[in-house]
Amino acid sequence: SHFRALQTHWDRGDMDSIREYTTASMFANLQSERAALLNEPHTEVVELQSQLLDLIQDGDTIVAAILFSGLINEDHSPEPSRFAEIWHVEHAADSADGDWLLAGIIQHH
Repeated sequence: SHFRALQTHWDRGDMDSIREYTTASMFANLQSERAALLNEPHTEVVELQSQLLDLIQDGDTIVAAILFSGLINEDHSPEPSRFAEIWHVEHAADSADGDWLLAGIIQHH
């Protein structure tokens, strides 16, 4: 649900909502990337799979690597295309709330 929600917020340019899902540095990167777009994006997630790749404790932070893959249609393309991204999400190790924040995205080929 976070993947789809972030895509929707991205398309709408709703950076306040995106800020709730991201670390401060990731938000700054996404904000710069969104401001540089020449056209308004349109994203339709046609098919989505997720797989937990890794879960580690790094000092006071729990970090998870999640592979998202599937089919996505961007900018009204006639055909959806395959995609694969690894998202790194993290939260404080002493937090029981599970308040995971997006800390990085890597394109996976």
